Amino acid sequence: MKMTGDFPNVAVHDLVIHPRDNDLVVGTHGRSIYIAHVGELQQLNDTLMAKDIYVFKIDPIHYNKNLGKRNNLWSEPHETKKQFAYYVKEKGISTLRIKTDKDLLLKEIKDTSAAGLNYVNYDLSIDSTNLSKYQQWVLDYKSSTTSAKLSDEEKKIERADNKKYYLKPGKYILEIETQKGIKTKQEFIIKAEEKKENHEALDKD
Repeated sequence: MKMTGDFPNVAVHDLVIHPRDNDLVVGTHGRSIYIAHVGELQQLNDTLMAKDIYVFKIDPIHYNKNLGKRNNLWSEPHETKKQFAYYVKEKGISTLRIKTDKDLLLKEIKDTSAAGLNYVNYDLSIDSTNLSKYQQWVLDYKSSTTSAKLSDEEKKIERADNKKYYLKPGKYILEIETQKGIKTKQEFIIKAEEKKENHEALDKD
């Protein structure tokens, strides 16, 4: 069977699935090693494929306060991509919505879905439409989940150097709707950076 994409037309002598990362590792004859994630493919079964739509579990995302910022005047803004995986029974235009756990809409993405597995890259940015409401949500969420004093960076929703606004730490919902109006959702978390405690040496004198 011939594989598609960027895989070369070459003999394959070794195949193994990494038990921890669920990556398919392919050893070719003289054309290096290729790695492809097959975690979602391994989960496909008759029950899942009978559904009109299914969103796969989203691993926690680590917050990065430098998203959208430049290191200097000549550098490119720092950006990232989080990949969401979902399954649809029928092809069509799917709508992905990023919401807070209080149902506040922050971002909407249109995706041309093929029947089967689909992957969408999301840069963790939000639209500016509901910034004031999102700012209040951030303050309320922070106040309810931590007793520590919030820094200015944690409290403020500010435009980055690339003119985008980004998600702060918290609980969010990915909602996906098919072209026929069938919806499903999956929760995901953006984890705050761990704060390093300052330990002062005690003077024994």
